[in-house]
Amino acid sequence: MKMFKRFAAALLAGVMVLAMLTACGGGAGGPGESEFEKKVQDVYMAALNKEYGTEWSNNSEVKELATEALNKIADGKIALTAVTAEKKTEKNYVGAVVCVENAKQNAQVYTAVYYEETTAGTITVNSDMVELMKTATDFVIEAGKNNNTKIEVTGLGVGTKTVGGKTYVAIGYKLSK
Repeated sequence: MKMFKRFAAALLAGVMVLAMLTACGGGAGGPGESEFEKKVQDVYMAALNKEYGTEWSNNSEVKELATEALNKIADGKIALTAVTAEKKTEKNYVGAVVCVENAKQNAQVYTAVYYEETTAGTITVNSDMVELMKTATDFVIEAGKNNNTKIEVTGLGVGTKTVGGKTYVAIGYKLSK
């Protein structure tokens, strides 16, 4: 269990680094969700499923955590220490990362990526964010194998939140032993 927690922490740290260095690209799915938020979630889920070779729907537990992570955005900015969110149990680890711009700004605060329904003709996912998340989860799975622990990705998810006409995005994963 101790090694699993270390692997999960390493994964979360890797996703945080990615969030610092790259940006996510530029009928509602749940209570309070707009059709546009659902569209953004669908585009990101398609990208995640393609990268992971899955055909999963938006995992509710991952989506909830990702959406919670978006609550930390203030005036379109998010602190480096708040870019990620995690939820651990003995058998599962759920992690999420807010998509941020790769802007040259104060190293402690970043601008969150957003889409505006009125100007977003096409929602384009930055594949670097998705690829890094896949690389990080693969690393944790391989490290588990090296320690005789089977770890697998059991869910993927996307959360969105619209504030002032701007729809922000966070992506995440669920790992299980």
